[in-house]
Amino acid sequence: MTIAAIPALLALAVLSLAPAPVFSHSWCHPCQPGVIQESESGLLIHMGETWFFHVENGQPAGARLATGSDDSARPGELIATLDHSGMTMLSVTNGTPNWYDYTAFIVTKPGHKGNRTSVCTLMGGGRVAFESWPESFPAIRLTDFREVPAGQMRCR
Repeated sequence: MTIAAIPALLALAVLSLAPAPVFSHSWCHPCQPGVIQESESGLLIHMGETWFFHVENGQPAGARLATGSDDSARPGELIATLDHSGMTMLSVTNGTPNWYDYTAFIVTKPGHKGNRTSVCTLMGGGRVAFESWPESFPAIRLTDFREVPAGQMRCR
């Protein structure tokens, strides 16, 4: 080993001690093609959109698209945004005290009901969850919200 290699090795050691990112990289290859959504229940979020909603009987309810005049959540609402900036990113802010597991389907074209993709539990109390995918797609459908005990974080 040369002395010139020492700074590079130190940098690698420091990077390995960095905390893990808060978001999950749910690589969608091949997007679980055998798991196709059979119905179109849930909330369809197109690229660049932000939606406010609450959960009722396991489904998004009272959904409203964010606009310039209506861009803040009401108490007890969740906020979901789908954006693409180098990678596709879904952010969901859970403004309820409840923790939720939910199901997400990547929608690749009009009329497509979606291929299931993995997502992680939404923690309550105003926390934000991030999901990311390396490829771009036009929309995602969020459905089947299930309340889970606080502290039971899982990705599936």
